[in-house]
Amino acid sequence: MGISPNSEFPATTFQLEVGDVLVAYTDGITEAENSEGEQWGMQRLENLLRSPACADSTPERIIECILDEVSAFSKGQRQRGDVTLIVMNVQAGCEV
Repeated sequence: MGISPNSEFPATTFQLEVGDVLVAYTDGITEAENSEGEQWGMQRLENLLRSPACADSTPERIIECILDEVSAFSKGQRQRGDVTLIVMNVQAGCEV
């Protein structure tokens, strides 16, 4: 997926296991800014995903948690980037 038809990105392969959670997001998440121009950033996202607020949660709850934290950080500041999130978890009985 890319912004233009000629976009090229590196590819990788990995094996998902039961219990794994995959979080895909656009840069509007990590580049959300507060009133001082500070970006929310990758480190805050990683910390949140490892926190008790998100650990062992449903994909819906993880999305809610991320959006709530980004909103609280930006405090109503108008954002320039789009915000898109996809969260999936691998459940038992799934062919992985």
